[in-house]
Amino acid sequence: MPGSKTKTRIPVEHWRAPFLGLRDIPAALDDFELTTFFSYSAAELAVIRSLRKPLHRIGLALHMGFIPMSGRTLDAVDRIPKVLWSHLGTQLGIEPPEMGTLRSLYIDRMRTLSEHQQLAYRTLGFQQMTEHQRRYVVRWLRETLNGRSDHTSLLPETKRWFYDHRILQIAPRELKSLIAAALKDHEAQLLKAIEHAYGQQKLQEWDSALNSKTADGTPLQSWLWAAPLKQSTVQITQFFDKVDHLRTMGVADHWPTTVNDAAVRYYARRCAHRAPSASKRITSTRRSLEVACFLRYALCTSSDQLLLMLRRWIRKMANDAARETTPTYADAHAKLREFALSVGKLAKDEDLSHADLKSKLVEVTTAVLADPKISRSALARTYLVDHPNQSRALLGRLLTLPLAAQADHPVIQALEVLRKTYAARATSLATTPTIKLGNRWQKIIAGADRQKALAAFEWATLFALRMALRNGCVYLDHSFVFRSQATLFIVKEDWQKSRDMHYAQLGLSKDPKETLEPLAEHLEKRLQDFAAAASVGQIQIDADGIHQERKAAIPEDVRVSALRRALMDGRPLGQLPEIVLEIDSAVRFSWMLLGREPNSRRELLMVYAAVFAHGTLMSASDVSRRIQRQPGRRRAGLQAVLSHRLCGRYAQWSGSARAQGCRHERHSHDQPGNGRAGGQGARGQARRCRNAGRVHLDLVAGRQMCCWGSGQ
Repeated sequence: MPGSKTKTRIPVEHWRAPFLGLRDIPAALDDFELTTFFSYSAAELAVIRSLRKPLHRIGLALHMGFIPMSGRTLDAVDRIPKVLWSHLGTQLGIEPPEMGTLRSLYIDRMRTLSEHQQLAYRTLGFQQMTEHQRRYVVRWLRETLNGRSDHTSLLPETKRWFYDHRILQIAPRELKSLIAAALKDHEAQLLKAIEHAYGQQKLQEWDSALNSKTADGTPLQSWLWAAPLKQSTVQITQFFDKVDHLRTMGVADHWPTTVNDAAVRYYARRCAHRAPSASKRITSTRRSLEVACFLRYALCTSSDQLLLMLRRWIRKMANDAARETTPTYADAHAKLREFALSVGKLAKDEDLSHADLKSKLVEVTTAVLADPKISRSALARTYLVDHPNQSRALLGRLLTLPLAAQADHPVIQALEVLRKTYAARATSLATTPTIKLGNRWQKIIAGADRQKALAAFEWATLFALRMALRNGCVYLDHSFVFRSQATLFIVKEDWQKSRDMHYAQLGLSKDPKETLEPLAEHLEKRLQDFAAAASVGQIQIDADGIHQERKAAIPEDVRVSALRRALMDGRPLGQLPEIVLEIDSAVRFSWMLLGREPNSRRELLMVYAAVFAHGTLMSASDVSRRIQRQPGRRRAGLQAVLSHRLCGRYAQWSGSARAQGCRHERHSHDQPGNGRAGGQGARGQARRCRNAGRVHLDLVAGRQMCCWGSGQ
């Protein structure tokens, strides 16, 4: 960041994030939080003790502990916990005051409050945001939005950015206005790029077309968003129709690179999750952006589904051919019977002499033994060549896709040969191509039967295409999965412009030696430790690998067993969901595992499921059965139990109408035939609880709604 050094940036730990932006001191602080935030270094203690009055010292100490905790100054002087007074008195060697607030200290001395705040944040290295830094924050938000598909986590990330750069947190309303301004500017730039590429008239045509209906009366938006029903050639044909329709509309032409995949996914899903009838009533400029991104998303996902289904279909046809040509017991029995009849016929021929009989038997056995053994794969290839209809039909549609490669690739060359052959309406391969599509197909391609040669060339092209799509040699421009590998890198010109900002955001130096030398030193030290362990015999190295002597288990101490029994005897057995929630509310392990605040209720549930799967021997299916409610079983799954516990806890914490609404929602969900009302109640409850806590849980999707945490 301009005006600040990289070495002064201190990243925020995950467990600190919930405290950022707090306006007052939390009512409940445990020993760890008191020790972490309200303990002072020698230099800080010297600044505190420079004040003359003991009450001023303890007030300054309070400010100097609150700023590292929340990243902002302490303006509210109410509700100071008594345990905090005692802790500060112990730290400073001062008798803790017998008062619950600092109102008596600052109520008539606002200048003293301002002086203590300034002294505190300057001592700790914080500063107020300047106009230059404000412009940089807006620029950082724009760059962050470029690769972001979800904007819900921008607020906590912006708070962390302020803390990392030692800038005091600003008011939440002002912070939200900065994010809203950056988001508005970002959307305006995206729309400007799309309008420059396609023109306003084309965007209006897309908007009108998206509100139209197909021949069977299905809205075009629903038809484009529909997922495949199953793996079949009919579904593949439908996706060919979707891709052709979107390409006819001009969606595949010169899409601007500034509108990246994250933006396309975000705005496309906003459009898709809204009913087509409701989309007609939207007239804002964002509507044009959503329509364009939706059509682009539909084109890319349809192309991905098409190529994925094509790869699976090629594999299926190979498996079907191998199954159809697998030798059976009846085939072996028929060959054995034919050989036995031949031998029996020679034995019954009385005109043959003994020498002639021996000669005939040698000829029969030699013919049987000389029969060339054909592999199962060769039999499968022969079967495929004899059934070319489906492959030829799919290749005819596949040639309409603009498949490409970064260099001359055999698949692209083979597709060009087939394009010319189909254009001439030929049913045979006129010449033998020199394209290398595999030696196993080459014999049939170069054979005398040119119709089979064309069929073999078609199947060889499909199998080579399957492998090329898998390793990325062949790509499709309008695709998310099968795209060019060059698009995964930053363009050289853009990198030269924005490299300084990327280095600053990552907190890295431009000199690679500053990053690699500590790693090399650490590696060298570990290698020396490994060599020392090998020299004394702790580790054995041989041709089979590295071995360590197995150590015998240390017998358990009797005192440890007695202590365990004493700890557990005085505590009743608890429910697993309750224990999980208690631990997570205390240490926030879900934040640590995700590296951020959970964005959704489903994401938080998946974290709990991952912890259960990692800490037990249960498989993925076992964890799924434990968490989800099983139809027809009296015992509810972990989803329902966790939701019930959360509802009960939130009712104990707040006792508000929101908790009653939670209980009412669960009751309405349990009533038969009340699915519609339950869904509406869940959405309404989600709107009411949106600002009530930091984490919202909906453990039974769309039905039971609970809130966790207190509003800030």
